[in-house]
Amino acid sequence: MLFMAVDMGGGLFSVLSLVFKPKFDGVAAATYLAVIILDGVIVVAALILNPRAKKRRDRQVSGTETLGSVVRGSTEKEPQTTTTHVPVEP
Repeated sequence: MLFMAVDMGGGLFSVLSLVFKPKFDGVAAATYLAVIILDGVIVVAALILNPRAKKRRDRQVSGTETLGSVVRGSTEKEPQTTTTHVPVEP
């Protein structure tokens, strides 16, 4: 998370540096904004998914979670083997 914050800050300061140049470079600004946005998506996903994963791991350790509760509504059946007959000509 520290790296992501530093990377987002770098993107922000890079965009700000473009504002003070005599000629604004739109392509460079777009790439820096993309860095900021993509890093932000990763940070938000980590903030949402990491606590959920920790809760699930805690439930698994305590033994209150079964495979059926992890995969809710799963309708998977046992894998079936199929054979195909390929005629071989003499």
